[in-house]
Amino acid sequence: MPFQPVADPDQTRKVPHDIGLLILRVLVVGAFCYYQQIGLLLEAWGFTWSGTDWQFAQDLADQTALPFPGIIAVATVVVLTIVLFGLLLGLLTRINAAIAFVFIGAAMVLPFSISSTLNQQSLLIYLIAFLTLTIASGGHYTLDRSLSAKRRR
Repeated sequence: MPFQPVADPDQTRKVPHDIGLLILRVLVVGAFCYYQQIGLLLEAWGFTWSGTDWQFAQDLADQTALPFPGIIAVATVVVLTIVLFGLLLGLLTRINAAIAFVFIGAAMVLPFSISSTLNQQSLLIYLIAFLTLTIASGGHYTLDRSLSAKRRR
């Protein structure tokens, strides 16, 4: 009996792990936005436009030697918001997940807390989820896949 090579699976076929990656993306981004990002955005808005005190910016100024800690704190929140929005849509999923992974990894090693609800356990869960999305990508249900399929036609 001659050797019969195994046929490559059809790349356009949707498989169950694609649905799992979609659910992971939506749940992780939804949970992070609900528990962390909305509060951080409101605090950054108040810090920027109303001049209110923001504990994250104050801790960044006191405990690090970074220049312009207020600007860095606001830029961090804005970049993380853009990254989370891109992850939710599935736009540049691996890049956005890698950026979120770096941000969460940095938050784990900072000597202060970014948010009162971010403890080491929740940071580790987010870190694992963003690492999974970095490695596995977004699956079939992403804006990347739709745009690349449209470009191929």
